[in-house]
Amino acid sequence: MTKSQSLITPVAVLRLDGGRFRRELAIRAVTARDVSRVSGVAPNTLTRCLHGAPISVGTLRAVVKALQSMPVLQGVDELIATETRNAAALGTAAFVEEGAHDTDPRG
Repeated sequence: MTKSQSLITPVAVLRLDGGRFRRELAIRAVTARDVSRVSGVAPNTLTRCLHGAPISVGTLRAVVKALQSMPVLQGVDELIATETRNAAALGTAAFVEEGAHDTDPRG
């Protein structure tokens, strides 16, 4: 094994369920830009997440921590469009094991 091969390890990446993420935004009456500001995750990264792009575990942690700091509005669930509720009920974050990637020191 060469030195450069030893620096590469398999890394699990995640794909967020866009419908569920949109629901989490809706029940808090916030936007992806609000989550970006609180989490420190770039707005483009969150937009790509909404469309199925993979994210790191560190990014997921930052997004979850930001969402947990934002209160859910009482009673808003009944006001959310049925499509948003149904999409959220279909699943949560999908885990995808990808090939070898450089290890991201940020997590």
